[in-house]
Amino acid sequence: MNAIRFFLLIVLVSVLIGGTAGVALGIYQTTQEKETATADEAKSSQDQQKEKETDKEKEQHTEEPKAKEPPPPAADGKITAEEAARIARKQADGTIRKIEWEEEEDQAIYKVEIELSEEEKAKFEIDAHTGEILLAERD
Repeated sequence: MNAIRFFLLIVLVSVLIGGTAGVALGIYQTTQEKETATADEAKSSQDQQKEKETDKEKEQHTEEPKAKEPPPPAADGKITAEEAARIARKQADGTIRKIEWEEEEDQAIYKVEIELSEEEKAKFEIDAHTGEILLAERD
């Protein structure tokens, strides 16, 4: 009977030592560590989802907008909205926020708005026939 008790005591001590060593070496996790790890993983997945949404919003905002109306064909001696954007960008480097096609006083123009920073914008009016900058201003 004493041999059985001794054997059971040895097994119990071995399990305790093995479990303690496993926790210390990171092989096993305590219940509290498991709950913390689960909460951290949930936060991490939420953060990753928010980053993906933010990235999608940035992509949407950085795309060059199209003109309100289709630009006139370049074969008519008129420039395209993309060419107007390039002309404006040579004057002010930033993100193009708006390109509008308008006809004012029998003159076709592109109105281009460029965001230089969160607080500063540049606005251009570009002749749709010649590509000449008619107006340039910064806000």
